[in-house]
Order: sequence, then C-alpha cells, then structure tokens
Amino acid sequence: MILYLHCGYPKAASTYLQNYTFKKINEINLIDPLRQGLFDEIKEKLISVNEEEFLKNVDEFTKMLEDILVLDYKKKNIISDEALTSIQYNYLSIVKSTQLFQRFEKILLKHNQITEVKYLLIERDPFKLLFSYYTMDNLFLKSFGINTHKQFIEFLIKKDFLKLFHSSYIKKITNQKVNIIDFKLLNENRELFYKNLEEYFDLNFDIGDLINDSNPINFNMKDSNKVYNDTKLLKKFLYKIRNNLFYDKFLRKLFKRKIKEKVKMFLNIIFPSKKIFYDDSTEKLIEQNIKKND
Repeated sequence: MILYLHCGYPKAASTYLQNYTFKKINEINLIDPLRQGLFDEIKEKLISVNEEEFLKNVDEFTKMLEDILVLDYKKKNIISDEALTSIQYNYLSIVKSTQLFQRFEKILLKHNQITEVKYLLIERDPFKLLFSYYTMDNLFLKSFGINTHKQFIEFLIKKDFLKLFHSSYIKKITNQKVNIIDFKLLNENRELFYKNLEEYFDLNFDIGDLINDSNPINFNMKDSNKVYNDTKLLKKFLYKIRNNLFYDKFLRKLFKRKIKEKVKMFLNIIFPSKKIFYDDSTEKLIEQNIKKND
C-alpha cells in the first residue's frame, strides 16, 4: 500500500489543502487531524534520541505508529503535516530536520501494510514563504533576539537552515519519490494545480466542484504593510492557546474565518499595532545560499 505524505511547506497552502481539498475528495482518507498530537509525540521522540538509540528502538517506534495510523484500504491514505518542514519544530537544526525526515520515513516503511511513501511538497518562492513565516512567528523569533526580517534570514543562513526551504534538499534526504507542485498555480491556474493533484494521487475527481467550493487564499504580500500586535502579554497568551492540544482538537473548528477576522479587527482597535517591513536585500542572500547548496 502507498502512503501519501504531504510534508509542507508551512505558509504554502497547507491549511487550505487540509480543510478545503483533501477532506472534500471522497477517494482520499485524510488521517484524522485530531490524531496530530499523537504524531507530534512520535516525532518529538524520533529527534530526541541519538542514532544508536533510534536503531535499537526502531521497532518500538513502528509499533507506536501502527497503533495510531488508521488506514482505509479502499482509499488513498494521506498524512498532511507541515511540521516536517517547520522552522521551530526541529529546534532550528538542519541535522534534526534531516533526521526527522529519514527516521519518520523509515518507521512508515516498516509498517506492516505500507510498501511505499510518496511525498507531496507545495513549493513556494522562498522570499515570500520566509517573509510570511517571519510575520507569523514573530514572537517565537524574538526569543532568539530576532527583530527584523533581515536578521531572520541571516540567522537561518548561520544555522545552515535555509536549504530546507528548497525542494532540491528534500529530494536529497529521502529515498522516496518527492512530487513538487508550484504554489503559484493556486493563484494563476487552479485547474492545473488540481490536475497535478489528480496525477499525484492517480485519481479522477470533480475539479470544477473543488474550485467553486473552496475558500479563497490571500496571495498578497505587501512589502511594508504587514501588521502584528505588539502587546507582549497578549501575544504570549494567544501563542500558548494556539499551541495547546485542546485548542487543536476542539476549538479550531469553532473559529471560522469570519469570526477570526472580527476578533483581529477588535484586537487591532484596542491594542497598538506595528508594521513589519520586508527587506528586499534579503533576496540576494537567499539566492546566493540556495545556489551554494544546489
């Protein structure tokens, strides 16, 4: 049996695919998102042990996986989890990121029903992807003393972490097939985007229905108009709620798009806001770093 693994990137339509695409295709069995906390537990253990301990306990890890991986033999089974290409999940370590990919893949392939893993990677222009990531995780990055967009990029280069955001590196660290779909297609040619998904899953589904029934994605990246709330206490409170398992399991469904937008508007009225500026000098830094690692 083939297991399909959508591994990211964050800020590259992952939530869109999880909520508005995979769940709407009847032939797809999206591994229950409520079990993501259990997957996180396994991944955390996978990168917390050295290689000797991992190899010694690989069967134990595989047993943990088998206990939570609910497969449907009549459908295409997919895990959608961008934590594999997340910045903070792997402690900003390219070594940990590589280990996580390879070890997770290894225990998946040791599963008694899985014979092949096929990766799906939605690739986005790293300039825009990393700026979106910077604005989203500003509080997390501030804990490292990062206060500007340029500092963020320089920090990733220093950590040798920038290469994680290029598909060529993902292809190097896995022995399985990595299928690449360009994020831009969702804006420029959504029909072609879904045709690529059809080919990836070897399925035929109603593309028109998916296009018409999907929520729009915000593709705009205004260079100097990203706003975030600058109240530290509130940010810490919201950050803790967002990363709470209870929130992931029960509350996320309650906060629909319209409600979230109204809450944001309310908070922006009450609390002072700041603009986050895009530093275009980072583009050259990113380009040079990617070329060096190709």
